[in-house]
Amino acid sequence: LKINSETDLESMRDEAISTGKAIELGNSVTGFGGSETKVNYEPNILDKTHNTVDGKIEFTIKVNEEGLKLSDDGVLVLTDDMTNLSVRYQDVTVSVAGDKTVETTDGDGNPVTAPYFNMKGNRLTFYLPDEAAVTIKYRATPRGEVGSDGKIHYSNTAKLLGFEKTDSG
Repeated sequence: LKINSETDLESMRDEAISTGKAIELGNSVTGFGGSETKVNYEPNILDKTHNTVDGKIEFTIKVNEEGLKLSDDGVLVLTDDMTNLSVRYQDVTVSVAGDKTVETTDGDGNPVTAPYFNMKGNRLTFYLPDEAAVTIKYRATPRGEVGSDGKIHYSNTAKLLGFEKTDSG
């Protein structure tokens, strides 16, 4: 299924971004037995993956891979809530396409230059420039009680503009 109208595609992107949900597209064909196809369109706003290396979990979060305009003030705020994970500041990296930056304030009203992040309790908060692809990487150590299966169970949820990605183990 191909969308031929750039205006229609932009409209669908805007709707998907504003609702934080995929948009269902449909196409019906008559004749030759008929056919109907439905696909979901979801812009690449938030993706999260992980690998395990030497007992640590390496997370990668990709934000706004298409470099779309997502906010009116030029700043995106991503939160990443963790359970049973420990992260050190020096294990966090943020890469922005074109090394784009933007002046903003953090949650306490302090002036900062995004990309910027802070950690309070079990939450990482990232302030990111809009209209640029961003890759966040960090390494976490599982912490907590070992379950009956011999593993420490964790969860980790990144949220941005209504989009949410959870990783657990």
